[in-house]
Amino acid sequence: MTSSEEKDKEIEKLRKIIASYEANKVKQQRFTRNFATKTTQLIYHFLFGKKLKDSIHAFLKELSQGKVSQDTSSELIANIIIRLTRVGFFALIGLLIPFFFLVFQTNILLQQNKLMERQNSKFDFQNNLVNRQNGFVEQQNNLVNKQNEFIEQQNSKFDFQNSLVDKQNILAGSQNSLLEFQNGLLGSQNSKFDFQNNLVTTQNRLIEIQNYLNEANRQSSLIFLFNNIMDKVNEELQENPNERKLSPQLIGRIVALANSFKPYRFLEEDSLSNLLSPERGQLLITLLGSKLDTSVYDQIFREASFEYADLRGANLTRSYLKRANLRKVNLNDANLNKAILDSIDLQGANLNQANLTSTSLKKANLSNATLVGTDLKMARLDSVILNGADLSNASFKLANLVGAGLDNTNLNNTDFFYANLTQAFLGNTSFKTTGSLRFITLENARTYNPEFLKDFEVNTSTGSEDISKVYILKEAYIQRELKYYLIIRRK
Repeated sequence: MTSSEEKDKEIEKLRKIIASYEANKVKQQRFTRNFATKTTQLIYHFLFGKKLKDSIHAFLKELSQGKVSQDTSSELIANIIIRLTRVGFFALIGLLIPFFFLVFQTNILLQQNKLMERQNSKFDFQNNLVNRQNGFVEQQNNLVNKQNEFIEQQNSKFDFQNSLVDKQNILAGSQNSLLEFQNGLLGSQNSKFDFQNNLVTTQNRLIEIQNYLNEANRQSSLIFLFNNIMDKVNEELQENPNERKLSPQLIGRIVALANSFKPYRFLEEDSLSNLLSPERGQLLITLLGSKLDTSVYDQIFREASFEYADLRGANLTRSYLKRANLRKVNLNDANLNKAILDSIDLQGANLNQANLTSTSLKKANLSNATLVGTDLKMARLDSVILNGADLSNASFKLANLVGAGLDNTNLNNTDFFYANLTQAFLGNTSFKTTGSLRFITLENARTYNPEFLKDFEVNTSTGSEDISKVYILKEAYIQRELKYYLIIRRK
């Protein structure tokens, strides 16, 4: 399409717009003319009315004829009065409406003035607050300026301090290099010291082994005396085979021999054993195997010491060891079935895995002894002392522990099936992790542990035992500050 054609189209559009504008203008003029005409007619009819117009025409017509009737005159006058009254009424209304508008406007202006006064008072109050706030802002600005001055001073000091720190770091670096060199020297020196210490340790161990071997040699020198005494025992027993007694002189030699044997360490699988005396263990086994009269054993055990005796795996079935001193002995895996161990001293002894079924241990002292896995079924343990002992996995089935002492005793997984702990002193011992407690008797038992009842019930309610079959403290005492409080519990 060419430019001339585009121009023609634009001109045509402009012509149409102008024509539309002219048509709208003509319509607007016609509407204005009609509105004026109708408004004039309306005002004319409102002011004069049709009746007034007719009466005026009638009056003028009669007046032109030279004779006006009284009815025509009165009608004209009446229409004029009516029209004046109507115009006056509407004029009055037209006057009153602006008056009412003025009154209403005055009232609104008065209210507006009050609101303006209140607003002005608030503006004054707000201005006071703004002025005070400006004062605070000025003070704050002054403080900020001072703070900035302090910060600048502090920054200058920090810069100075940083320079000192840099110098100090340089000195520290040189010092670290010296320390590293010194540490290298100390490391080589420490390695030499460690080597020397190892040599000294090895030497000390060899000296210790040598000392114990010397002690073993010294003990072996007593074997001749041991054999000599045993020969004398056989001679006296053969002289009086029925009495099974020994002379006081021979008993004295046995006591002296037992006391002369000392515990020592000896090589056992390339390592030193604990302190033990194999000689005392052998002497005791020999004496018990001789089946002597109990009075002879009483005399020997009254004066002789068999502490630290090595009795591991020994068969001491039905042996008589009443009041014997067997402290720290090793009875691991020993058989003491139906043995008489009343009032024996087994403090700190090792009785792990030992067989003590039906054994009598009345008033025996087993404080701090270890009885892990020990079998004590049907054992008689009246008034036995087991304070501080380790009874883990031990079995006390049908055992009699009347009046026994079990303070601070380890009862982990210990079996007390049908055990009798009447009047036992439990101290601070807990039954929380104990094994079977079925049919246990704890009448008049005493304890320091205020949580004992709770621990006991937790154990019996969470284990395989039937709590209805457990004798729970018919009359148990809890000792607090040496005062006993009675607690009555029923099954």
